[in-house]
Amino acid sequence: MGQIFDRLKNIWKSQAVDFDVNNANRIVNDKDDELKRIIDELNNPKTNQQKKQQNNYEQSNHSSNHSNVRTNNEFINACRILNVSPNADVTQIKSAYKKLIKEHHPDKFANKNNQSAAQTKTQEINNAYNYLKKYLNFN
Repeated sequence: MGQIFDRLKNIWKSQAVDFDVNNANRIVNDKDDELKRIIDELNNPKTNQQKKQQNNYEQSNHSSNHSNVRTNNEFINACRILNVSPNADVTQIKSAYKKLIKEHHPDKFANKNNQSAAQTKTQEINNAYNYLKKYLNFN
């Protein structure tokens, strides 16, 4: 919090030197919005990346309610396949994906039946991960 006030103080000093008091007050008031945004960011548990991803998804999703229910069900199903919470962040999703791929990779199995099952499971994991990448807009 002290850093924010120091920043505001420095901004005010640098920009208010050449202006009269009214202009200095206007500049400080303009910076209040930025200060409020910074405080909200610090108090909000979601990361900036998650906010951007959610905003991008909400802006790109202009379909009907029936389709939204399907999409949400697909999202929940993809999270279930990867064993992550629907509130998981990108790093948790990537970590879970890597762990599951290592565990179910077909090359780890000598038996053809086990390889086939592992290949099917790996495809399911890949599909879920790719869906979440698209849904949350990350690489």
